[in-house]
Amino acid sequence: MKRIFFALLSLALAMSMVSGCGKGPSKPADQYFDEGAALMKQGKQKEALAAVEDGLKAAPDSPRGWFYKGNVLFSMGRKEEAVAAYDKVIELDPHNAQPYYNKGTALAGLGRDEEAVDAFTRATQMDPKHAKAYNNMALVLGKLGRNDEARTAFARAEELDPSLKAPAVDAAGANVIKVK
Repeated sequence: MKRIFFALLSLALAMSMVSGCGKGPSKPADQYFDEGAALMKQGKQKEALAAVEDGLKAAPDSPRGWFYKGNVLFSMGRKEEAVAAYDKVIELDPHNAQPYYNKGTALAGLGRDEEAVDAFTRATQMDPKHAKAYNNMALVLGKLGRNDEARTAFARAEELDPSLKAPAVDAAGANVIKVK
């Protein structure tokens, strides 16, 4: 009787191992996300994206995974897809300022300036000390000709992080504003 039990147990274990083959990632999602982040820092965007996507197969509702996917796509110049990834992060974790900031940066890169301002505004509402969000918002507001709002945003950015200095208007009056 014991032999039959152990034979069945061994068979069940072997079948479970075989049934798991080829069905996706074999390590925890966070390992894939960490690997993707490391590969991105090395400039290996295609490999980074593959690693992050493998992690998302294991954890499709991971805000971290979608955030990394957005970052990799953005670094590859695939800004529309990055915006979609940041939207997924926002859907999964709506109270985090960083995906709004990153979405705003991607939208600004696409020339979708009003949407970018909205995203930066959301980021600063969630994190009133997000200096870079104020800084980028000011740049986009200046581009839109909303100079008073740009000055206010630059002043706030500089107050939060003195290393963020507002650029002066160039000779052509290009899209940058003097705060003072």
